[in-house]
Amino acid sequence: MMGRVWIDFTHIDDSKIVETNLGGRIFSAHSLAEGATSQSGRAAEVDGPGWTRVISLDSGVVVDSHHVSGHLRGYLISGKVRTDVGEYSQGFFFEVSAGGTFPRVEALERCQLFLSVEGEYDGGSRANDDPAHFAHVETSVWQAAKVKDVPGGAARKPLGDHDDFGAGILGVLPGWDSPFDEWHTFSEEIFILTGSMSTSFGVMRAGAYLSHPAGSDTNHGPVFSHDGSTMLVLRHGPIGNTYLPAPQGELDRVRGLD
Repeated sequence: MMGRVWIDFTHIDDSKIVETNLGGRIFSAHSLAEGATSQSGRAAEVDGPGWTRVISLDSGVVVDSHHVSGHLRGYLISGKVRTDVGEYSQGFFFEVSAGGTFPRVEALERCQLFLSVEGEYDGGSRANDDPAHFAHVETSVWQAAKVKDVPGGAARKPLGDHDDFGAGILGVLPGWDSPFDEWHTFSEEIFILTGSMSTSFGVMRAGAYLSHPAGSDTNHGPVFSHDGSTMLVLRHGPIGNTYLPAPQGELDRVRGLD
């Protein structure tokens, strides 16, 4: 199992700009995380390839279909695109298995595309027969959170769940409170879409990103949301959470963050 190293947290506005090759074209991208790890814990080191980036596509730009060596998940943060299977607006999600084919994408207006890759991106000379998976938040129904014992006031729209992989939109109501120190058996990536989340590391607002490898030494929390939030959540690994009561002083500090 691979995942990103510990990042808690960064923001797209503070990220480095890197060149990214998609389908033979070079794009400027905001780098949120580079490399992957098969280790657990906050001290996990990069020991595998991969990246998480946000790429801007100007209106009229076409990304041609191309092979991808690694496992890829993409989410349209803003804008509208046309693919071979239809037109999609903000909230469009797609997933390509390792060795699969990136779909042809034409930007119908200026777009921001979140991409997360585990494994090598380039060099896939032969595609497998697995079709790309497509989903959209508008056609997904709110459900109970996938992780057991998530505090009330949270729900999830699934976008891509299979094997040890999961993707979805998690929404929490204003005043949502998770008064726990927690860790889990899966690696996760979170990108804030709307609202804010107060954590022990500060206040995450729209455009903020974190990653947590699996392991008992990637504990984090408590978490509180003054105004509610929606966020893209990507998971890799078996589902399992451990919750422990957070110290009252830390609870009060996080709840008081602006």
